[in-house]
Amino acid sequence: MPRTDRRDSTRARRICFDTHKQTDDAGHIYMICRCGKGLRPDCGQRIDPARQRWRADHGITKWADGGEDTPENLFPVLEKCDVEFKAAEDNKELHKDKRIKERHYGIKRASRPMLGSRNSPFKKKMDGTVERR
Repeated sequence: MPRTDRRDSTRARRICFDTHKQTDDAGHIYMICRCGKGLRPDCGQRIDPARQRWRADHGITKWADGGEDTPENLFPVLEKCDVEFKAAEDNKELHKDKRIKERHYGIKRASRPMLGSRNSPFKKKMDGTVERR
């Protein structure tokens, strides 16, 4: 399954893996989940990078805010932790950034739907009369 999320690129995962990999006594490579960062304390679950789904998370400066793919900014996070605890927060912040960008460029959203459109509570008939849907 190809990755469509731009912030979880292969390059970012490689940098994150090289920075945070550890080896136990048996020689197995693992990483520690760092899903906390402001939302809750780090869960500290052990990640087996070959068997479990994980993401490289931009921790200090978010990707939407221009965060770089540097070893200091990338942390390993289990995918289930990322979806469970961060998806709502990320979605809220991305929409806020979009609104700020639209305001900066002078893009105005219509406050009310156009009369006769599908979103309008009124329906305009062919003879020109208007009635409530």
